[in-house]
Amino acid sequence: NVQIMVAEKSRSQTKQNILVKTGQPNADVTIAVVDEGILQIKNFETPDPYKFFFSRRALQVNGYDVYPFLFPEYGKQLASGGDGYDLKNRVNPLPNKRVNLVALWSGVLHTDGAGNASWSIDIPQFSGDLRVMAVAYKNKTFGSDEKHIKVADPIVLSSSLPRFCSPGDEVNMYVTLSNTTGKQASVSINAKAEGA
Repeated sequence: NVQIMVAEKSRSQTKQNILVKTGQPNADVTIAVVDEGILQIKNFETPDPYKFFFSRRALQVNGYDVYPFLFPEYGKQLASGGDGYDLKNRVNPLPNKRVNLVALWSGVLHTDGAGNASWSIDIPQFSGDLRVMAVAYKNKTFGSDEKHIKVADPIVLSSSLPRFCSPGDEVNMYVTLSNTTGKQASVSINAKAEGA
């Protein structure tokens, strides 16, 4: 039984301590803390060793035939269609440098005599959901667990601006304020521009 103990809510730019209980002394543990948005892009599930080792597998046999040698025209048929298009050519080549991605990994940690391991992380300027994943193993025993940390500051401000402007351009800047406290708040916004 792997169990993660971590705060459910946090503010950005703080330090969080993650405690993993395995119930096995001297076990090995790895912990990952990743932005849920990144994981959703790849449909990534929290690693489950039991599901991996004991999953049903397709028959791993390759089939061959000699028809292309007997009938050369048979081997020249076009391959059937499908979803084999190249997704990497559809990725936006311009990275967004304004937002720091959160993907942290502890490396291999060793539990103490009580089966506990801890790891401290620095949460950067971030707003969203972080998934904490732990995988532990010792000899023939293994397990995993996941927890979530909701990271939000009391007032979250996000603005939309173009990546660049030419002299003389006029743009509208939209600002979204999110109040995560559950109480009413009075806020004033000032904006200033520098440079050309």
